[in-house]
Parts: sequence; structure tokens; C-alpha cells
Amino acid sequence: MLDDKFFRIGTYLLVCIYGFIMLYFYLHIESKCPDEVMFWSISDNIRIDSIKDIFLLPNYLGYGSFYWLILYLSKTFLLSRIIQCISLVSIPLLAVYILDSLFGIQYSKIFWIIIFYLSMPLSWFTGKIIGPEIIGTFIGAVSITIFLSCMEKYKVKILILLSGILLGISIGIKTYNVVFAVFMIFVCLLYYKNHKIVLYIIVSSIIGILISNPIIIFDINT
Repeated sequence: MLDDKFFRIGTYLLVCIYGFIMLYFYLHIESKCPDEVMFWSISDNIRIDSIKDIFLLPNYLGYGSFYWLILYLSKTFLLSRIIQCISLVSIPLLAVYILDSLFGIQYSKIFWIIIFYLSMPLSWFTGKIIGPEIIGTFIGAVSITIFLSCMEKYKVKILILLSGILLGISIGIKTYNVVFAVFMIFVCLLYYKNHKIVLYIIVSSIIGILISNPIIIFDINT
């Protein structure tokens, strides 16, 4: 019977191979889908000359201003793809950390979970690469990781607030990331049975939504 060390090495080797393949794809796919062309055109026309311009940055197409700021700061189309690639590949690594460090799941099980993850077509997403979906999902996954780390290991309330803020930023980037909030609330109520934490998450996520879309403060119609 293979020991857990074999599966540990196999798990990280799988993620590394996955990362190199996706990086190759993201750097060498020259064709751009229409949305990518449009998104990059929008970001290329953004002008930020002061802190005030950041606060007044519109949430074009309904996607959070935070997303457009990341796209603007990328400066080059290639760098924006690299950022998205790192975000995508980091998601299974966060899952491994949660399963191993927080819940003590053996690598003989984690290995097959990663195999399952990599068997899903969405994990090989090469469509609207620079869109808000990947970066928003990554921030949501980081939020979940910090939340579970706090509840299971560190017991630091400020981390709960940080996870809520990141959750709000994720939701602000793309609204459907609210599913992360559903997970956190259900876990609080049914697994940890802690109603007070739910309030912290709701309040801090509202702050995160405002950080992701500061224009809301000045123009609620956006």
C-alpha cells in the first residue's frame, strides 16, 4: 500500500504540472475572444492621475471598479493573463491547504480530490481569460481560506473581518460570487453554531463591496 508521502508528492506534482500547462496556454493563445478585446480596450482608456480618480473609477459593465483597477495596473495584456493564470492555479493550492492543514485530511484522499478538480472542464478555462470571473473567484477562495483558518486554527477576530472584506470585494467584482457568502453563513450556523460571526461577515462584506466599488458612495445609480 502506498504511503501518504507518495500521495503528498503526487498532489503537488499534479498542481505544478497543471500550473505549467495553464501558463503555457495563457501565454501562447494569441486569439482573443470579443469580450477580452472589449475589456482591454476599456482598461486601456482608463486614466488615473490621482487618488480621487481611483474612487471615481466606474464599474464598467457592472463589474467592480476593483477589477478594472487591476486590469489598468497590469499595463500589458500579457501580464494581465499571467495574473489570471496565477489566480486560477492558486485555487487548488488553497484547497490542499484547507484539507491538510486545517482539517487533517490525509494526502491519499487529497490526491484524488485534486484529480477530481482537474477533471472538471472549468479548471482548464481558456475562454474570456482576462475577464472578472477568475480573479473574483480567486479572491473569494482566499476569503474562505482565511475564514476557515480563523475558525479552525488562529481564533483571531481581525481575520474574520479580513475574510469578510475580501468576500465583499469578490462579490463586488462579480455578483454571483455571493455563493461564497452562502457557504460561510451556512458553515457558521450549522457547523460552528456561531451566530455572532455571521454578523461580522455581513458587516465586513459590505465594507468589501464598497472597497470594490467606491463609486457607489458618490453615485448610487452605478
